[in-house]
Amino acid sequence: MENGTQQLKCLPSGLFSLSSCVHLSGSSVAIPLPIIASNPHFLDSDRSIQDAVDGLIPDDISHRSYMDLEPTTGIIMNGSRRMQFNINVVNDSKIDAISHIHPLVYPMIWVDEHAEIDQPNADIFHKKVYVPLLLLTVFKYVIIAIGTTLLITVISLVVFSRYK
Repeated sequence: MENGTQQLKCLPSGLFSLSSCVHLSGSSVAIPLPIIASNPHFLDSDRSIQDAVDGLIPDDISHRSYMDLEPTTGIIMNGSRRMQFNINVVNDSKIDAISHIHPLVYPMIWVDEHAEIDQPNADIFHKKVYVPLLLLTVFKYVIIAIGTTLLITVISLVVFSRYK
């Protein structure tokens, strides 16, 4: 499995261990839970992880996180964070019930957190950002036109005053 590193304890590509972040509560000993995060349906994960679970069909459009940024301000106008939570199932010779199972990253649930600017706020944003920018652009060209007109007028007056 390719994980981009020579470290043997690293998970395959596309998987992120949350074990150090999640512990059983109420215990005097911190026992890390074998929780692994990934993209839904193991999108962009190592192919062997995808193939180990039946019924997964990774789809770039349905399972990838994204955000649409407004180019002038960099504000997020629309976005979706999609994440799957999995259990790392391993065999353990000390426990008969799981001593024979094949190690597997088992998908439990995937979530889609979506946010999008609503139309009233989009209208307010447009009025507060784009209208002033448009007025500034128009004002800039009006000032250039006035300056050019004044320059031509002054040059004309200087030229005509010399011929009198």
